[in-house]
Amino acid sequence: MPKSSEDIGNLDRLRETYIKKLPLISLNSEMAKREFYITPLLLELLEYVQAKINVEYPLNAGKNLSGNIDYLLKFTNNIIILEAKNGDLEHGFNQLAVELIALDNYLEDKQTFLYGAITLGDVWRFSLLDRKNKF
Repeated sequence: MPKSSEDIGNLDRLRETYIKKLPLISLNSEMAKREFYITPLLLELLEYVQAKINVEYPLNAGKNLSGNIDYLLKFTNNIIILEAKNGDLEHGFNQLAVELIALDNYLEDKQTFLYGAITLGDVWRFSLLDRKNKF
């Protein structure tokens, strides 16, 4: 993932939300994890970077390459797909790979890399698609 040298401020409020409040919430669905794990994190992210966040972004890149991406983050130079899953990281990672390929086919711009992330909320996995070399 791209790195920044920007100093990230105090994240105590977000940490407190995760540690103290999330145990009180039933997070047994994908939607619940999106609303309580991911959304607060993305809102905090907007304090540090300029990005546009599309929720339930519809993508139609042809046969077998269509559906909705949970979150599509567009930065000046990068695009990140973020998927929330209730379980089964392997299946979710396969879905993320297909979404990255579909997005590669769909986008006209010449970004070299597309980034992806999948999360169960408390577990994260990351992916990178090299558009030039197709791996």
